[in-house]
Amino acid sequence: MPARHFDRGRVRAVRRAAEVAQTDVATAVGVADSTVAGWETGLATPDPEKLPALAKALRRELDDLFPRTGLPDLTDLRCDAGYYQYETAKLIGTKSAGPVAGAERGERRLKDKYAPALAAAYGVSEEELRRAEDRSIAKAQGGEAESEATGTAPTTGGPPGTLAERITLILERSYPGEQ
Repeated sequence: MPARHFDRGRVRAVRRAAEVAQTDVATAVGVADSTVAGWETGLATPDPEKLPALAKALRRELDDLFPRTGLPDLTDLRCDAGYYQYETAKLIGTKSAGPVAGAERGERRLKDKYAPALAAAYGVSEEELRRAEDRSIAKAQGGEAESEATGTAPTTGGPPGTLAERITLILERSYPGEQ
């Protein structure tokens, strides 16, 4: 489930148009020059955690350069903030990333004391963090097909939280069936 679409040709075209050397991109992202060349030739793809730094190096917005497929879950929020999972232990003040890893896998909810720190680090509100957590749990419970098909999370019993979720709900009810 790649949450963001990586298009090697687009990255190369944007880099060239911006007149940024592969070496400069590699330095900004923290990888070897050959890694950037591999991304552009299709031999490799960057870790999702690298995409924010790559977009910044190319002077583009993350959503513009790497459009999202559907709404973000907890893993997506972490990657969009540029953190690897092991780095979340420091963010929440624990010895391991276990609490975040379990929540990302949809196995358990985050403790309330972790939500403010994660939301701040990820650059989202606590409400957005909790909705992403709901999507992670729904995906683990088999709701992934609905999430990918509609671009929204399966309903969790409450009203849709974001404008996108509300619009999708209206469209689904107005035009039922496959679109």
